[in-house]
Amino acid sequence: MILAFFSCDREDGGTDTDSDVEVDARCVSYSVDCDQVRYHLIQAFETDQGVRNGIEIYGTMEDVDRANQELLISILQCCGPEKIVSAGDRPTLTAFLIAQHAPIDFQLRYAPIFKNWASEGILPYRTFVLMIDRMRMHQGEQQLYGTQVISNDEGKMELYKVDDLEKVRLRRDSLNMETLENYLKRLDVILP
Repeated sequence: MILAFFSCDREDGGTDTDSDVEVDARCVSYSVDCDQVRYHLIQAFETDQGVRNGIEIYGTMEDVDRANQELLISILQCCGPEKIVSAGDRPTLTAFLIAQHAPIDFQLRYAPIFKNWASEGILPYRTFVLMIDRMRMHQGEQQLYGTQVISNDEGKMELYKVDDLEKVRLRRDSLNMETLENYLKRLDVILP
């Protein structure tokens, strides 16, 4: 990790020269116009989903994810998380997706923002649990909600390890999530 120092134009006309943020060495942060947060995040959503749906004009998934991570870091540093929330539901979800598709160190650093949003009802808690399970998976731990699947040795998708199927079902039910069986059927994954 590197420590990046940069200046951000603030809405009050001043600049934030004391800002610092730990940035993954793969990421660069830059000044962002806080009045354009909605626009930038909607564009980031388009590239995130586009590259995942095979639209090659956006480049590689790694390049898109890195660019989006740099954007999110820059927005958070220059404008703060409240500017994302005030930009609307889609930009808020996009910020979550950017972090969800990031490396574990990025997720761990920014997960408290999304947990706070979930606690405040800004982001559905059943959405936030995707990040909980993904972080646990990246750390070699069993998932709690059964949201993550992996490719096995034969190339078939299977549910990543869970702590206890019945507990997973109860946790999902407590959040009014789709049943585990329906979720896995929709993903064409067989329940172990």
